[in-house]
Amino acid sequence: MNILYKVSAVLMPLLAIGIIAAQQPPPISIQPPATQPLSEATSFQVIISKLFSFLFWVIMLLAVLFFLIGAFFYLTSAGNEEKVKKAKNYLIYATVGLVIALLSQAIPKIIVTILQ
Repeated sequence: MNILYKVSAVLMPLLAIGIIAAQQPPPISIQPPATQPLSEATSFQVIISKLFSFLFWVIMLLAVLFFLIGAFFYLTSAGNEEKVKKAKNYLIYATVGLVIALLSQAIPKIIVTILQ
C-alpha cells in the first residue's frame, strides 16, 4: 500500500497540471514546419539533416522515458541500496542520452561548416 501512495503522490499533481493546461486556450497557433518529405530530398545535406533531426527526437523521447523510470525507481526504493543504485544508473543513462541527442544536432552543422 505504501508504493501506491508514493506513485499517486507523483502522478496526481501531473494529472492536475494536465487538466488545468487542457482547459487553457493555446497562447499561439502552432503550425507544422514546412518541410519536404525524405523521398523528395535531392541534396545529401537535406537527407543527413532530416536523419539527425529524427534521431534527435527519438533520443529525446527515450531520455525523458528513462528519467521517469529512474525517478520512479528512486521514489519506490525505500532506502534499499540496490534499488537506489538501479535508479541512479537509469538517471545516468538518461543524461548520456541527452548529451547524445544534443550532439546529433551539432554534428551536421559542424560537417556542413567544414564542407563549405
